[in-house]
Amino acid sequence: MKNLKVRRALLAVGLAAAVTVSSLLLQNYYLRNLNGTQMRLDGFYLEDPNSLDMVILGASDVYSGFSSAQAYSLYGFTSYPYAYESNPVSLWKYELEEILQHQSPKLVVVEVNGAVYDSEELSTEANVRNLVDNIPSSPNRDAVIARYGCDDRLSYDLLLLKYHSKWDHFTGLMGTVNKLMLDRRGYTVLKGVYSNTEIDIEGEARDLKGDLAAETLDPEAEACMEEFLDCCKAHDTRVLFVRFPHRVADEAGYSRYLRSNEAGALAQAKGYEYLNLEQYKDQMGIDDAADFYNNEHMNADGQRKLTAFLGAYIRDHYGLSESQLDAVQKDRWEMSADYIGRFYQYYEAHRGEETNRLIQLLESVTLLHELDKM
Repeated sequence: MKNLKVRRALLAVGLAAAVTVSSLLLQNYYLRNLNGTQMRLDGFYLEDPNSLDMVILGASDVYSGFSSAQAYSLYGFTSYPYAYESNPVSLWKYELEEILQHQSPKLVVVEVNGAVYDSEELSTEANVRNLVDNIPSSPNRDAVIARYGCDDRLSYDLLLLKYHSKWDHFTGLMGTVNKLMLDRRGYTVLKGVYSNTEIDIEGEARDLKGDLAAETLDPEAEACMEEFLDCCKAHDTRVLFVRFPHRVADEAGYSRYLRSNEAGALAQAKGYEYLNLEQYKDQMGIDDAADFYNNEHMNADGQRKLTAFLGAYIRDHYGLSESQLDAVQKDRWEMSADYIGRFYQYYEAHRGEETNRLIQLLESVTLLHELDKM
């Protein structure tokens, strides 16, 4: 009888362990939003501690406009985008804490687009989830959830509760494959970049040269911007604030431009530089008709031009130079430089094909397979 009880107890423990492991595997590899944001943020945490010279914080403007692998190829310094779509200023101070817990960058670059949002955009569940679903457990993560999370706290720790509806469809299967690839390799090849070759622009672009006007931020956004600036000061962080080039073709886009200048002015008032790259389009050779895939984001052509210009600016004005890497790290970054070069060649060869108009640059099994054949 005693042996039977022991066997039953062991069986129960084994079953509980199996359920726990299965749940964790499902949570990590299927029942969650496995997309570019997840791959990008996971990739940041896979970088060796204190191996990044620069981190770029911001929204989708960042990873569509700047290629860390190309910057390394051109200038030799390491960098990584801590960025996701619609990344709001309300979360920046928590993201800076994440960055500084894992890296000691010589420079943090902040693209200011996330400061131009209205108050209702600053704490949407989607934006909060984009961050907290993809970062390690820590007091900093808990602070985000306490301030901006919904009432169902358990769903932030058990993603099965949030994404259980994914059981009945398989749209995320490719994301699962990409996630498995990333974890198996243990580092990113393309360093969080995204771009594509499509051009889907609307309206006539406004010439902003010499236009340095500003427009008041949403009060909540301004308060969050001030909070972030205080956080930068408290950490004695070297920060460059930038406005990446956009294709401003309507009043809404122009208002965002004016608000970007106001965010830059707030940064300048605290002693930081604000670099308005809309004013440098001529120097970069940016073509509003050819270098954007929509009015808000650069395509692969624009990305190369922006990366070359901003990388040189950072080298010349902030002193970033060739990184000090060990042999393994150097091999990985050289691989990244090689693959980004292959992508641009692949893009040049295929972008005119009507059957393959949209070519996406992101960390995926399908793209890397194509590049491996080159």
